[in-house]
Amino acid sequence: MNLDWNLFLAINQFAGHSQGLDALGKFFAEYAFLLFALLLVSLWFLPAPAAVRRAREQSCINAVGALAGALLSAHLIGVFFYRARPFVAHAVTQLIPHPPDASFPSDHTTLAFTLIVALWFALGRTRWFWLAWGVAIGLARVFVGVHYPTDVLGGALLGAAWGALALVAAPMVVRIEQPVLERLARWRLA
Repeated sequence: MNLDWNLFLAINQFAGHSQGLDALGKFFAEYAFLLFALLLVSLWFLPAPAAVRRAREQSCINAVGALAGALLSAHLIGVFFYRARPFVAHAVTQLIPHPPDASFPSDHTTLAFTLIVALWFALGRTRWFWLAWGVAIGLARVFVGVHYPTDVLGGALLGAAWGALALVAAPMVVRIEQPVLERLARWRLA
């Protein structure tokens, strides 16, 4: 037995024994990532001084660009380095339905960590909440039986790398974003 499988068993063993814990695990595994959409909309539309608002809008654009790159990368990794999901390769407690596609890396965790890192400065004091939210999503994907811990770790690292790239590239892409933001401002969307 390897460490990844042992960690999977240590987390997944609690699935199917408590309705409350199962419901919490299912929520985080399937729906918790949707809060990131609300986060992006909030950062975009919440009132703030003009300079702060413009910086948040640029952060949102950079984060969405990084997210596209991260999810495309995750898909390509899954295609070229296919790994069967735990419920395909083993008899496990699976709490949510899922197609038997590639397990590595976790798309949900990739999404969460891309946005957390790309929006790190825009998140202010709430960044630690969002980091905990992302960790909970990753753990829940293991708990419900659809990912191994290294799938989640790989997704977190991939997402963090793309998020960091968005932060580093932000000063370079501002010239591209500026006309977009000006056009959106004319339409009262920025």
